[in-house]
Amino acid sequence: MQRKSQLSESEKTAYRALVGQLNWMATHTRPDIAYDTCELSVAFSKATVTELVRLNKLVKRVKNESLQLFFPRLHSFETCSLECYTDAAFANLPNGGSQGGLIIFLKDDSGKKNSNLLAIQET
Repeated sequence: MQRKSQLSESEKTAYRALVGQLNWMATHTRPDIAYDTCELSVAFSKATVTELVRLNKLVKRVKNESLQLFFPRLHSFETCSLECYTDAAFANLPNGGSQGGLIIFLKDDSGKKNSNLLAIQET
């Protein structure tokens, strides 16, 4: 089978199902696979053997590499703050689409003496 060969309809169905499962993992417990999953989902309608090989490699990576997320104990919501990081890229996907993402942290600032956060006032 040639790498540029299109997948059959049954293969595309299985491909979509597996990418969907990985997407669920990416949004809930495996943020490290979010970009790869997004890139594979762009190819849904025209997936080839090349994408299938990449999908299989990603599945092996997920199975072989564990990821630990740590959720430290928060003392009080009164001493917590949100911290957000964003990133975006223009036209970086194979189909020319753009992608952006963000991650939000809930931080416990109870140990801070002086907060360097800006106070935002509505006018």
